[in-house]
Amino acid sequence: MKLIRVNAWWVLICFVPVVNIVFMIIWQVKLLNAIGKHGAYVLFCIFLPPVYVILWIVWGYSSKTEYVL
Repeated sequence: MKLIRVNAWWVLICFVPVVNIVFMIIWQVKLLNAIGKHGAYVLFCIFLPPVYVILWIVWGYSSKTEYVL
């Protein structure tokens, strides 16, 4: 939550049944923007979760990935 500059109390939204899905997508877009990627990668999260996990591993170990927020 600190990476996307959102108050930690927003985690409580995860307990609301339908709203949690919407906010998780919004948080993923903000997190991708924080590391310099565009929000279209969230489509991998929704439709191809294994590919999305592999992308995060590659970005995590890449020297080109930097925090821009």
